[in-house]
Amino acid sequence: VHALWSQMSSSGGVGSNALIEQVPWSTFKRAFCQFMNVPQDQETKYNKPLKAINELLQAGGDEGKVTLQKFERFVQWFSPLQPVIGGSGQSTFDEVIALISEHWFWGSMSAEKATAYLDPPNVPLKSFLVRFSENKEGQFVISMKVKGLKKNDPPVVQHRRIEQKPNSPIVPTINQQIKQQKLKKPLQGRPAKFQSILKDVDTSTNLYIAGSAPVHVNMTPWNSSKVIY
Repeated sequence: VHALWSQMSSSGGVGSNALIEQVPWSTFKRAFCQFMNVPQDQETKYNKPLKAINELLQAGGDEGKVTLQKFERFVQWFSPLQPVIGGSGQSTFDEVIALISEHWFWGSMSAEKATAYLDPPNVPLKSFLVRFSENKEGQFVISMKVKGLKKNDPPVVQHRRIEQKPNSPIVPTINQQIKQQKLKKPLQGRPAKFQSILKDVDTSTNLYIAGSAPVHVNMTPWNSSKVIY
């Protein structure tokens, strides 16, 4: 991460030994595309995943900036980063598009905010969303509305962390856990920002589609005494 970031710092006109806290999006995009084996004259082909990455990094659009801290989080979410190889295979660009294409994905969110979305009485049982944890960097969390522990207890919102194994595809891993939990449907009303990025995605390109690849799930048990994710 720091080696790539140092390259970005140098490209931005800062000494090669300096590790600055943020770089312009344009500098980040060019260096990241170089790492991803995308020539400058082909960047427009990857416009949608780049827009999605801009959003996940909270970079603030084409005129915004990327911070080192947020880039480190991005690498943890999608580790290991997979460059584009020969126009085929699954790259990090494909993983990003596959993730934001899922209606259950809401981006970065605290447990308290997820609870506020799921807790209202009009939200059906087994409703859920998937988010980045704000307290556990690099972690995905399923927040779900389920029955209380005892027969007459009111419904509760639980938060369960999913441990990603190295080289295990993100979306199939999460979908398997959703199936194991017998969750019914994603919570409605997720942020429109993801759909606006996706609306012009060319489905004829070789974007990653969740399949039946083997996955490895390590579920962290729910602790009802405190919210930590």
